[in-house]
Amino acid sequence: MNELENFMLEGNIKKLLFKFSLPAITVFLANVLYNIIDAIFIGNQANGSLGIAALTIVFPIQQIILALSQMIGVGIASITSRSLGAGNKLRAEKAVGTALTSSILLGILIMVIGLVFITPILYVFGSLENILPYAVTFFRITLYCSVFYVFSIVANSIIQSEGHANIAMISMIIGPVINIPLDYILVTRLKYGIKGAAIATDISQIICFIFLLVYICFNSKILGVKVKNLTINIKLLKEAISLGLSTFMTQLAYGILAIVLNNSLKIYGGSDLYVSAIGIYNRVFGFITITMYGIRQALQPIIGFNYGAKKFNRVKQSLKLAILASVVISLGFLVIIIGFTNKIAGAFTSDNELIALTVPILRVMIFMSPLVGVQVIASSFFQYIGKPKPALFLSIMKPFLFLIPLMLIIPIFLKVTGIFVSVPLADFLAATISLIFIYHEIKNMNELNLIEGENENAPV
Repeated sequence: MNELENFMLEGNIKKLLFKFSLPAITVFLANVLYNIIDAIFIGNQANGSLGIAALTIVFPIQQIILALSQMIGVGIASITSRSLGAGNKLRAEKAVGTALTSSILLGILIMVIGLVFITPILYVFGSLENILPYAVTFFRITLYCSVFYVFSIVANSIIQSEGHANIAMISMIIGPVINIPLDYILVTRLKYGIKGAAIATDISQIICFIFLLVYICFNSKILGVKVKNLTINIKLLKEAISLGLSTFMTQLAYGILAIVLNNSLKIYGGSDLYVSAIGIYNRVFGFITITMYGIRQALQPIIGFNYGAKKFNRVKQSLKLAILASVVISLGFLVIIIGFTNKIAGAFTSDNELIALTVPILRVMIFMSPLVGVQVIASSFFQYIGKPKPALFLSIMKPFLFLIPLMLIIPIFLKVTGIFVSVPLADFLAATISLIFIYHEIKNMNELNLIEGENENAPV
């Protein structure tokens, strides 16, 4: 057992969670800041509200592409960390080879389908006629780099599963760090508008891909890639997909939600400003969720190693600490954002009508946002311990069971306000169900602890 594996299985849980959370949170912060600044650059140009609306239409499609990538990456990461925890390095190496090969094929498939059906896809996701030209321009250009993007997401998950959080952090920060100055040059200085933002995105994704490819091929000490493993092991791929399916289904559900939301805004709102306001909300909400997603990612190697080694008390301790930290920190963000909502909305646009519309919408929709961390961590926890069915249910529960039905029913009575009220109500209901699932799983682990203790004390 090397030093890193020993730290995973014996080290202080608080130190472990902090060690892996900090890089992950830094990654999410960098990406959220990129999305925020990207929208600010575009929103303050001519026709800026239409540019933000276009980004809002494309955003859920990009999230589905991200989810397809994570379906492989998160699933393989779960297999890899549990295999390493159980001492089965060969299985981990085969899983990595399967993931990298699959990511390249997936990226090509996404690019081809996206380019062929680009206009129908954008219409389905709620694009209005005046938004469509902007959305087509941005989406088409970014599709050309789908292979680089998918590979980077999958490779990052693999590196995280090794316990090399710092490398994972660097790989994910590279993109935003490069993207932001490119946005300034291409969007603001050269006046390329939304086309410039898309080109900047492509360049940053290519550089991130090169960094990860070099690291995995030459510097990964635990899972150095072997050419013989760069094939698709169908059995491992099926297992990875079953474990990562909840991640994909979550984003698919939110993609369907985006269709319902954007089309409901057409019916009850009747203005593209509502779509722009949702675009601002998406970016502010992303800022609130930085901590919860960082902690979730940090949990993956901790839970995987310790569950694989049957150290259930450490698994429980990690889970409880992660949920508490997520809720408390996100609550602090919520208080700050509610206190400065007007200034935050004003940073994205100088359109006073859009600002006035965004402020109340934003305050209502983020009201229960700290509880989102409970559901996020709960669904991921079941992925990490190799239980795809509860992970899948918890992942799709909020959008399918609560949010979409509420968003279809409440506006009948409250009109456009009902669309926004649906969000905090769904957050509360989803967090409650997630806690029930966690409670029962902790009871199961307590029983396993007793069995393991009896086996250890049994006479030989």
